[in-house]
Amino acid sequence: MKKILSLGSILATVVLLGAGCNINGQITPITPNNTSTSSTEETNTTTTGSTQSENTQPVNSDSTTTNTASPITYTNQEFHFSLTLPATWAGYTAKTTENKEGGKSIWFGFAGWDNILSIGVYPTEIDNANTKYYGTDGQVYYYGGQSQYIKIDSLQPRWDEASGILNSFTVANLTNGTENWKVYANTDYNFQIKYPTKYKEIADTYGWKNAVVLFLEDKPGVQSYAGSISIWNNIEDYRNDTTYSAMAYSYKKVGNKYVVINYFSYENNINLEWQKVIDSFKTIN
Repeated sequence: MKKILSLGSILATVVLLGAGCNINGQITPITPNNTSTSSTEETNTTTTGSTQSENTQPVNSDSTTTNTASPITYTNQEFHFSLTLPATWAGYTAKTTENKEGGKSIWFGFAGWDNILSIGVYPTEIDNANTKYYGTDGQVYYYGGQSQYIKIDSLQPRWDEASGILNSFTVANLTNGTENWKVYANTDYNFQIKYPTKYKEIADTYGWKNAVVLFLEDKPGVQSYAGSISIWNNIEDYRNDTTYSAMAYSYKKVGNKYVVINYFSYENNINLEWQKVIDSFKTIN
């Protein structure tokens, strides 16, 4: 599957919110009164810059003004990424909407123009000629883009800064809350992961090609496995096999082998529990 993520396109009709997109893949801003193609697409998560930073200066739209205040760091704990915004973005807004691929889009801007730029988070890779790949953290994939044109003249300096903000994108490895999880360690292939205490390891992997362990919820009557780990010589062999086709996956390369972590993600939604499992992966001697 081709990995490409988006500096220009939070994806018109197929990708993010249904924003318009030109041939270069950039987002066309939508009006404040029509920020979603459907009333069910937008969530009620909206924050302002003052919740992300102590810097609450008024928005400075004058690009010639020298601002010595500290840059603003935005960290999204839910989806494991950070951005650095110039101090001139004090008072910015951040809203979260659902996108059409089972993920979320986080939009940044100001009152009256709240979609200057966006980071889209997807449970699968997006194959689109107009997208740019920003990064992945486990099974989630990140895309970013900025609006096609200046919607509010006084905010043109903020629009000019959007590409720099997008270039500051970093993926965080957030494993808070996993301190008391169980540990699965494999000394044959030199890796370990953490997994929630509600699961137990199943060593009998009959019928699960190349699997080394299965995970089953540890309570009476449960028979469906929640996840698995399998070892492959190359990732194309895994992708061409149908054993795990009903499950989402992420992989890590250890030596000359590919460690594939599979898990069920119903309706293709991002499974944050297994995201933390994947984040906890590390090699061992």
